[in-house]
Amino acid sequence: MRNNNQEIIRLLALESYRENRGRNRILIGAVAFVVIMLFGVFSLSIGKIEADYLLYMRNAGTAAYTTLERPTEKQTDMINALSYIKETGTSVYLGTADAFTCEVLDENAYEIMQRPAYTDIHGAYPSEEDELMLPMRALTQIGIEEPELNMKIEVKLKLDSGKTIEKTFRLSGYYTEYVDPSVAPPRGFCSQKLLDTLAIDRAENSLLLIQQNDRLEDELIEEKLYDDVPMRDDTQQFFGGNSMSYQSVYDLAGGFDTALLLVAVILIGAYLLLNNVLQISLNRDIRQYGLLKTLGTTKYQLRRIVYRQVARTVLWGCIIGTAAGSAVTLLLIPKLLSSMYLYGLGSASAMIAFKPWILISSIVFGAAVTFFSAAMAMRKVIKMSPVEAAKYTEQVTESKKKESRALNGGNAAHMAWRNIFRFRKRFFITVLSLFLGITISLGAVVLSKGTDQTNRINYENADFSIISHMTAMQVESYSDQDVFLKDDLKEKVENLPGIKEEEVVHGGYGRVFTDEEALAPRIATWGYEDKTSITFVVQALSDDILHQIKTFTEKEELTVDVDQVLDGDGFIILHYHNLSKIMTEKSKKTIGMPMNIYNLAGKKTTSLSCSGYLDFTKKGLPKFKTTWNGGGILYLLTSEETFQKMNLTEQIFGIELNVRPELEPLLKKKLNGYIADYNQNLQQKSKLGANTAGQEMLLLNAKSDVMKSAKDYITSSRIVLGALCAILILMGLVNYVNVTMTGLTMRRREFAVMESIGQTRRQLRKILLMEGLFYSLIVTAVTMTAGSGALFALRWIMKQRITYFVFSYPWTGLAVCIGALFLICICVPLLMYKKAEKESIIERLRCYTE
Repeated sequence: MRNNNQEIIRLLALESYRENRGRNRILIGAVAFVVIMLFGVFSLSIGKIEADYLLYMRNAGTAAYTTLERPTEKQTDMINALSYIKETGTSVYLGTADAFTCEVLDENAYEIMQRPAYTDIHGAYPSEEDELMLPMRALTQIGIEEPELNMKIEVKLKLDSGKTIEKTFRLSGYYTEYVDPSVAPPRGFCSQKLLDTLAIDRAENSLLLIQQNDRLEDELIEEKLYDDVPMRDDTQQFFGGNSMSYQSVYDLAGGFDTALLLVAVILIGAYLLLNNVLQISLNRDIRQYGLLKTLGTTKYQLRRIVYRQVARTVLWGCIIGTAAGSAVTLLLIPKLLSSMYLYGLGSASAMIAFKPWILISSIVFGAAVTFFSAAMAMRKVIKMSPVEAAKYTEQVTESKKKESRALNGGNAAHMAWRNIFRFRKRFFITVLSLFLGITISLGAVVLSKGTDQTNRINYENADFSIISHMTAMQVESYSDQDVFLKDDLKEKVENLPGIKEEEVVHGGYGRVFTDEEALAPRIATWGYEDKTSITFVVQALSDDILHQIKTFTEKEELTVDVDQVLDGDGFIILHYHNLSKIMTEKSKKTIGMPMNIYNLAGKKTTSLSCSGYLDFTKKGLPKFKTTWNGGGILYLLTSEETFQKMNLTEQIFGIELNVRPELEPLLKKKLNGYIADYNQNLQQKSKLGANTAGQEMLLLNAKSDVMKSAKDYITSSRIVLGALCAILILMGLVNYVNVTMTGLTMRRREFAVMESIGQTRRQLRKILLMEGLFYSLIVTAVTMTAGSGALFALRWIMKQRITYFVFSYPWTGLAVCIGALFLICICVPLLMYKKAEKESIIERLRCYTE
C-alpha cells in the first residue's frame, strides 16, 4: 500500500509548530519587524526624496537639468542619440513685455520640461497665432487678479532683434509657478504659428533643454557632452546641472553611492536579525530531526517539515508587519506632517505616500531571507548521521556536567566567558548585528543633523545682510565721486548695540576698453565689434580669503595666480560659469596680460596684470559674499592693496551682521527703518532715471525671515529623519532582544540539566548577568573603535560633498544606545530565566526524553 507521506509531513510540521509556540512568536515578531522596518525606512526615505525633487523643480521653474545655448539641428540630433540623455526640448526666446518674457516651446519642452514645475494649470498651451499663456505672477503684475480663458490682453512686445510689436492676445491658459521673483521674471508662452510670422533668428535665440541620466553630476555631464558633441563656435556653451533626483539623494545621503551603501548595510542588518533567530531556534531541534532520520525520514522530507513551519511563521509575520507598517507610515506620520507646508509649495504630508512596490519588496525580502536561513540551518542537520544527531543533546548534557563542576570550584565570570565563546558563530554574528545596528543608527543621526536645512541657512546667511542693488550696468550716468551706500548709514549700523561680528563687502566701479586681450574670453559673446568703454565692478578681498582661494586653486589645479593678487599687482576675473570649454582653455593664456584701469570719468588710474579666471560656482570654493552679479557684468577681484592702487571711489556693496539673539527683533526693526528712509531719499534724486528710481537701492535680508519661511519644511524633515533614526536604532536593539530570547528559550532545557546536576539558581542568574555584561562591553568597545572610525569616515565624505555639512559626534545617541544595550542584555536573560523558574525541573527535562 502507498504511504500517505504528505499527510504525515503536514501533521509533523503542525505538531512541531504547536510545540514551539514561544520560539514561533519570536520568529513571527522578527519577520514582522523586518517588514515594518524596511517598509518604513524606504517609504520615509523615498517620500523625502520625492518631496525635495518637487521643491527643487518648482523653485527652478523647470524640470530640465542641463541646457545648450544656440543649438543646431545636427547637435540636437546627436544629443538625442546619446545613451545617457533621457529627454530634450527646445525653447525659442522672442523678447520681453512689461511684466514677463515671451518664448515658444516645442511639445517636449512644455510637457516634459515645464509643465511638471507648475500647478493649478488652466487651459492649454497656445496653438494659434494670437494665443498667449501666462503665469499668475505676470497676470497680477498687469492688474488681472481673476483671469478667464480667452480673455483679451494687450501686449507690447519688444523682440530680441530690437523691433517692438503691439498685439492683442487671447489668454489660452494660465498657471501658478514658484520661481523667486528676484531670480527671474515670469515666463509667458506663445505659439509656434506666431514664431513663424516673426523675423527672428531661431538658431541664435534657441535653448536646448536637456534631462540626462540621474547619476551624472553637473561637471561630469558637461565634460561628456563637450567630448561627444562638437561646438558650433568657440563661445557656445553647455550649462550642466544636477538632476533633481540626484540633488535630493545628495542632500539626504551625500550621493547615490553612499545611499546604496546605506541601503546595503540596512539590508545586511535585517538579514542578520532573521538569520540569527532562525539558526538558533532550529539548532535546538537537531536531536528531534536526528530521531526522525533514524525512522527513515529522507532529507527532502525533513526540509518539507521545516519549510512548512517556516511558511506559517513568515505568513503571520508578513500580515502583522504589513498592518503595523501601513498604520505607522500612512496614518501616524502623515498626521504629524499634515499641518506643515514645504516652503508654501504643498503639504508636507505629501512626503509619505503608499507605494505597494516597497511593501511587496519588504515582504519578499523578509520571506526570502527566512527561507534561505532555514535552508542554511538545515544543512547542519542533513550532514549529520542519525546517530550524531540523536546524541547531540547528550553531548551538550555531558559538557554541562563538566561546567557545573568547574563552576563549583571557579567563578561565574569565567563560566560566562566560556559560554559566550562556546558558540563562536552565534557570538560573532550577534556582535556584528548589534554593532551594525548601533552604527547605522548613529550614522543616521549624524546625517540627519549634518544635512539639516538649518545648517544650510546658517552657512549661507548672516543674521542680517544689507545689500546694495547697484551694479556696473546701472552706474553709466554717475560721476566717479558718487557713493551709493553713505558712510552715515554705515556708522548708524555699526553703532547699534548687540553686534557681535561685522563684515563689510566693499569695492568700486571703473571702466575698461573692450579691446583688452585679457577680457576677450569673458566678453566674447557680448557683441562688441569696435573698441568700447564698459563699466566693471571690482571687489576687494581680505588676505585671509585670498589665501583660502590660493589653497583651493592649488588643490584643484586651476590656472589662477593668486600670489600676484596678494602682491598688489593683479586681479582675478570672477564669473558665474559663463565660459565655454574652449573659452576656459583660452582664459589660461591671459595670465600676466596687462589691462589699463580707468575711473568712471574716463581717466586712467593704473595698469594691472590679469591673474586668471575664477568660476564662482566651482564646488569647494571658499565662501565669500559678493554684490549683484550676472551674465553681462564684468566682475573683478583684488586685494585691499591692489584696490587702493586702482584709485577708484570706494563703494560699500553690503554689510553682514551677526548679532546677539536676544536683541535680534529690536535690531531688525531699527535696520528696516534706516533702510526705508535711505531708499526713500535716494529715489528722490532725479538723476537715477525712471528704471532705477523705481527699485529699492538697499535690501535687508534677515536670517530669521528665511528660517521662518523654511520652518515647516525643516520641522517635517526632522520628523521624517527622526523616524528613520528611531527605526534603525530599534533594529539593532530588537536584534539582540530576539536573539537573546530565542537563545534562552533553547537554553531552558540546558538550565534544567545544570540545576539537576547541582548548580543553584543563584549561580545561573549570576552567569546570565555576566554574559549580558560581557556582550554589552564587547559591543560597546567595537562601536567606540570601529564604529567611531566609520562615523569619522562618513564625516570626511560628507564634508567633501556638502559644504554646509556640520558634523557633531552623536554622544547622546551613543549613550542612549549603549544604555539600552546594557539594560536589555542584563534584564532580558534574567526575566526569561525567571519565567523558566516557574516550571519544575522535571517539566523542563521531559523534553529530552520525548
